[in-house]
Amino acid sequence: MYKRVAGIEDEKQLDDVRAELTDRYGAPPAPVRNLLDAAALKLLSERVGVASIDRKQHVINIKFSENANVDPSRLAQFVAGNKGAQFSPNGTLRFNLKSIHAEEVLSRLSGLLQELSGMTLEVERVS
Repeated sequence: MYKRVAGIEDEKQLDDVRAELTDRYGAPPAPVRNLLDAAALKLLSERVGVASIDRKQHVINIKFSENANVDPSRLAQFVAGNKGAQFSPNGTLRFNLKSIHAEEVLSRLSGLLQELSGMTLEVERVS
């Protein structure tokens, strides 16, 4: 199943894997939900134009590709509204995220990318 999750290329495949896991094993535990949410974040990141996401302790670095689909005014608003947030000329957004819970980190990153790009990822969430 890890191989299937790693190979997910679109929202339909993600929904299919979620459904299959639930059908076979019942409601997935938190670590499995986090794995699926990470796959969803990867899909959204590819769509938005994120080259990489790196987290070291409480600092998140999101490196955008040159042709990233990000609204500059939304990006400026985020940086202005978040103490310590910076956007460097090389296309890296750096900000603090103090959460230690995987669910919260994945949700926050996904929400931020959706906010900056105006995109949403239509996937089913199994609780």
